[in-house]
Amino acid sequence: MPQMHRNKNTAHLILISGQPIPNLIPAIAWHPDVVHLLVSAKMERQAARIAQFLESRGIECRKHQIDAYDMRQVEAVCTKLLEGAAHGAVILNATGGTKVAAFGAFAAFRERGFPIVYFDPEKWRITWLDGSGTPPVAAAAELSVREYLAAHGLNVIEDAGSDEAVTKRLALTAWLAKELPQSGFIRVLNKLATEAQQTGIYPAHKIIKPFDPSFTPFLKKLESEKLISWDSRSRTLTFPDAAAARYLGGFWLEEYVFDVVSSLDVHDVRRNVRVAWDGSGTKPVTNEFDVVFTDKCRLYMISCKTSKLGSESHYKDKNPVYELDSLKDAAAGLFGQGILVSATPLGVELQKRADTLKLLTISGRDLPWLKTKLQAALNFR
Repeated sequence: MPQMHRNKNTAHLILISGQPIPNLIPAIAWHPDVVHLLVSAKMERQAARIAQFLESRGIECRKHQIDAYDMRQVEAVCTKLLEGAAHGAVILNATGGTKVAAFGAFAAFRERGFPIVYFDPEKWRITWLDGSGTPPVAAAAELSVREYLAAHGLNVIEDAGSDEAVTKRLALTAWLAKELPQSGFIRVLNKLATEAQQTGIYPAHKIIKPFDPSFTPFLKKLESEKLISWDSRSRTLTFPDAAAARYLGGFWLEEYVFDVVSSLDVHDVRRNVRVAWDGSGTKPVTNEFDVVFTDKCRLYMISCKTSKLGSESHYKDKNPVYELDSLKDAAAGLFGQGILVSATPLGVELQKRADTLKLLTISGRDLPWLKTKLQAALNFR
């Protein structure tokens, strides 16, 4: 790495834009003492988010107001900032901002011989635009789930990792992921567990009808795990409490996905992530994400579904594919990947829609190979 990046006085200049991650990666990788933020009126909120993140890592931030569509004005701001600075002490990250602002900043830095870098998302490296001949360097930067979401305006209210109950039933969870997608019992279990949760009265007694003998191994297994009780004579399944109904109603899939992702070499993984959007008034808009993880400053958002995902016409308001794509774009920006994990096969229409939106889908009998498929996706990116 060139000596200028180790200089304690090195500062960075960034142009604030709607995509925060390219702004942040060089600063995370090289940790300057100061970052100068060129901020237009429309980017004030985004600048506040970026400043909050950088300051949390001990980096001082200084804001400079600009007109994002006045190249000469931006050039003048940069020229004044560089006056008296030691050669090479300030680096321009030209990745963000409008093209007009970037041209203005570039002109000021190039004329005075100061270094200019650009983040290359295709090769995930930082390249040099100043004619110095310095070779590109790998972008060695990481963000936690909380940091990544906060940079996009989502504040984590609560999240969960692993706990004793989750760890204790890992073997059962893996067994369900292998066996349930191949059985019609999954639809019965979803239906009864959902009804129990909607009623909220426990113990919740549910009669299975029509009954299929193929359900018996599942019922015996779940009873041996003390998640249900089963009366074969009356064909009554009983959920003892809300936790059992919640787990069997779909949370087993989230726990399975969380365990698989945790076994991968990723930076940070969280489940049941509840967020509030900043700037949404006294009653913030909230969302909940099933499983979220970060790796190399990318965020992967996984939606877990155990109900049948059939035709698009079945979903008037909450098409699961559109919903995931929308949340992924808003919460993760350019460096986000949406992943739909379904315990049942996707209908042809939904699969085509997911493919069009470039969402990764893993469904039905592919669940036991979830780790392999996720690892392939990480290696591809």
